[in-house]
Amino acid sequence: MDYLKFGSSILAVLAFSVIGFQAVSVVKNMGSYISTNGLSDKVVDSDEVVLTISVRNDADVLKEISEKRKKEKDILIDFLTKNGIQNSEIDRIYCDIEENYDYSAASKSDKKKYKTLDKISIKSSRVEDIKKLSGDLSKLVDEGLCVCFEIEYYYKDMDKLRIEMLEEATKDSMNRAERIAE
Repeated sequence: MDYLKFGSSILAVLAFSVIGFQAVSVVKNMGSYISTNGLSDKVVDSDEVVLTISVRNDADVLKEISEKRKKEKDILIDFLTKNGIQNSEIDRIYCDIEENYDYSAASKSDKKKYKTLDKISIKSSRVEDIKKLSGDLSKLVDEGLCVCFEIEYYYKDMDKLRIEMLEEATKDSMNRAERIAE
């Protein structure tokens, strides 16, 4: 009798029975737990708003743009102060100037040499007032300004809200798991 073959056969049988036992216990455990996700939903009011107003211009001579920009800036600042915006709420005033490099004969008569984009950012905690102001910006078009705007709303107490919502989601998940288990 070959003891080596006999010993390896016994080891193989033992190994397969241990693996088979573990497979059976894994299958038994698969049905003994439930995985659920909890949900939490909240609507919050923003507590800060940023309104960016852009005024576009174009001209062939920079001096022309400069005079027009100054006049339009005065009109815009006057409009903002009449609508309750304080100097402390004006966050930034900046200007981008680009030169048109399209000098083809077909479009040369249509295009101006320079383009400007003046931007004024207003940052405030008076969300409703700024929202109303953004609706009134179309009045500036009547005064000859080429105006467009972008409004962004922020909520600053997100950490506190996140903790509350995680608690609600955990409770919801536990309720779902209990209902499924029943």
